[in-house]
Amino acid sequence: MRDHPTLLEAADGAETGSLWWVAIASLLIIFIGWGAPYVVAVALKPMAADLGAERSVPSLASALAYIGSGVGGIAMGWWADRAGAMWPAMFGSAMIGLGAMVASGGGAWQLYAGYGLMIGLLGNAGIFAPLMANTSRLFTRKRGTALALVASGQQVAGAIWPPVFRMASTPRVGARRCSGTASSCSPCCRRSAWLCAAGRRRRIPRASRRARPAPEARSASRPICCRRCSASQSSAAASPWRCR
Repeated sequence: MRDHPTLLEAADGAETGSLWWVAIASLLIIFIGWGAPYVVAVALKPMAADLGAERSVPSLASALAYIGSGVGGIAMGWWADRAGAMWPAMFGSAMIGLGAMVASGGGAWQLYAGYGLMIGLLGNAGIFAPLMANTSRLFTRKRGTALALVASGQQVAGAIWPPVFRMASTPRVGARRCSGTASSCSPCCRRSAWLCAAGRRRRIPRASRRARPAPEARSASRPICCRRCSASQSSAAASPWRCR
C-alpha cells in the first residue's frame, strides 16, 4: 500500500476545492474587462454623430479593440509564463479603465488609441490569454469544464453589459458621454478585478507538495544509462556514454 498519494490524485483532490474559486475569479475578471468594447455596439449612431464622421470610425475602433486583444495576447502570455497570471490581469484591468477615459475625449484618434491600443492591445489581452493559460495549467481531469467556465466570461459580458449601457444612456448621448459611462464605472471595475486577481494568488496544496514518487518509482522512471552511471559512480573508468 502506498504511503503517499500520487501527483494526479493530489491534483484531483485540489480540483474539488479552492481551484474552482480561482476559475470563478477568472470568470469575473473577464466579465468586467470585456464590457468596455460593447459601448461602441450600443452607441454606434450617437458616437458617429458626435464625431461628425461616418459610422465606420467607431466601428473601426471596435474592430481594433478585438484585433489588439488577439495580437497582444501573445506578449501577455509570454509575460504570464514568467511572472504569473496575476500581474498581467492587474495591468490589463488598469489599462481598460484608462483606455475608456482616453476614448471619452471626443476625437477620432482618441477613440482609436483608447480602444485599439489601451483597451485591446494592453487591456483585454492581459486578461483573457493569461487567465485561460493559468486555468489550463491548474486543472487536470476537469480541465475542459474549467476552461469553458472561464471563457464564458466574454459571452456573459455580451449578455449583461449592453442592456446596462443602454439603460444608462439615451439616444441623445454622444461619444463623450457614452465612453464616459464606461470610464465612470472603470474605478470600481479595476478595484474588483484587482481584488479578484489578488484572490487568485494561492499556494500549492500541501497534498500536492507532499506527493512524491516512491524511491523505487523514481529509479524505475530513470533511463537505463542513468541507472548504470549512478551504479558505477565509484568507478574511476570514464565512459563516453556518461550522463550529463
